[in-house]
Amino acid sequence: MKKSSQNNIKKSAVGLDDANKHTVKKLITTDYVLELWEKSKTAKGQQKIDLIKAAKVLSQNIGGFVVE
Repeated sequence: MKKSSQNNIKKSAVGLDDANKHTVKKLITTDYVLELWEKSKTAKGQQKIDLIKAAKVLSQNIGGFVVE
């Protein structure tokens, strides 16, 4: 692609100001959800509940990203 003034846009034009900066931590895949589910089998107490909840929510968002 040729560089021209038409290809230059301001971050503010697409809502990419400093307030919207995030770091991608993980791609949500079926393997990742299964990994959490397997961890929940050996976990105890509140950690087990948290892992199950996370696996359920992430399973509904396969292909998305975990961001910080």
